[in-house]
Amino acid sequence: EEDLPTVFAFESPAGKMWDINATLPLNGDVFLGIYRFGNREAWETLIETDYGSGPDGQPRIRPFIPTEDGTYYITLWYDDWDTEYETYDFELTISPSTLLSIPNNSPITGKITNETGNAQYAYSGKAGDKIVVTMTRLSDEGVLSLVMYSVEDEVITFTGRNASSGRFEVELPLDGVYQFMIYNADYDEFSTLEYEILVESVQK
Repeated sequence: EEDLPTVFAFESPAGKMWDINATLPLNGDVFLGIYRFGNREAWETLIETDYGSGPDGQPRIRPFIPTEDGTYYITLWYDDWDTEYETYDFELTISPSTLLSIPNNSPITGKITNETGNAQYAYSGKAGDKIVVTMTRLSDEGVLSLVMYSVEDEVITFTGRNASSGRFEVELPLDGVYQFMIYNADYDEFSTLEYEILVESVQK
């Protein structure tokens, strides 16, 4: 029902990568959240959120990587703002992640449209590793934007309104899998962003 989140629980070991995808009506606001309870302050219980990064603005968290063994809770919420107390159909899928990994020293190209949603990649590294991340816009349209996440926080946040490329030198803070999210920050939702991403390992 509108205004009431639907809640699910699932068990997962630490470190396993999951893809969580939902399908909701297209004419409203959507929210997908993951919670972890236990000995946590209230503000620490919400650990992952998404407001529509998937195809056609559908909610998606990809990948979700639990940091502890145990029970995790998923909330799914929808509101079209024009009605009250309506019911709606939804679909939620939780599956082992199929996220493509970025290799060192080999560029990956791709295309982002409203139909594809944001592009996402995984990268495995160890604390203290030094890498250089280079992003290049290959299309005439689109706004290049990149966020790189560790399991704890953002490592890179970049939006280049008029930039055709960006280069970042990073020392990885943690062992584990990092997530790269590339998105088109153009005000024109129908524009297409073509891009190239390259991760190079820096020898110590």
